Amino acid sequence: MQGVISKYFDEQGYGFIKDEKGQDYFFHFNNVLDKIEFRARVQDYIYSDLKSCCYFVQFRPWQNAKGNIALDVMLSEERLFDHSEKQCLYMVQGAKLEYKISEISFIESGIKKRQAAPLGATAGGNGTYRIGYPETYRFLSLYFKWNKFMGGGKIELLEPVLRLKGRKKVTKKFLRQLEARLKDAELEIFSDGQEWQLVAPSVLTL
Repeated sequence: MQGVISKYFDEQGYGFIKDEKGQDYFFHFNNVLDKIEFRARVQDYIYSDLKSCCYFVQFRPWQNAKGNIALDVMLSEERLFDHSEKQCLYMVQGAKLEYKISEISFIESGIKKRQAAPLGATAGGNGTYRIGYPETYRFLSLYFKWNKFMGGGKIELLEPVLRLKGRKKVTKKFLRQLEARLKDAELEIFSDGQEWQLVAPSVLTL
């Protein structure tokens, strides 16, 4: 059976492996076959959404009175994902679509009557002033789950969506339709070395 290490406590010498069905298995360092290699490479096998790569471990499942146990734990060369590898394709499942608008500027108070706003600031009302011109940032993110496995990531979709249809903005109706299409959909993705991308952006066309 295969899985990834979800937690490992080096000083105590034990951890947990999550299999492809989401089941957790306790393991102890004594049950690792190649202990030298394990100590040298264990960080590559501990799962985190923020990591650039993660590899599978192989193990033999067992049960005792306390629950699931992983025996004969062995490191493999098979990757759950590798963000630095541009040639690899991965199957994922769409989870949630999120559209956010952020305006960046700073509002400060403290202008007294007849006092000018500080250099580079714009005077407002009630003794306030704005530092910097407001800048609006828009984000359209698709959160995904690794197919039949734990965790996931996100894909930024705003640029490809606007480019596909020559759009300048997205509407609430469009967002509802796009979410209905992408939620729970099987999607193929790849990494450009920095971000996840859809193999077939045409899925964004409604």
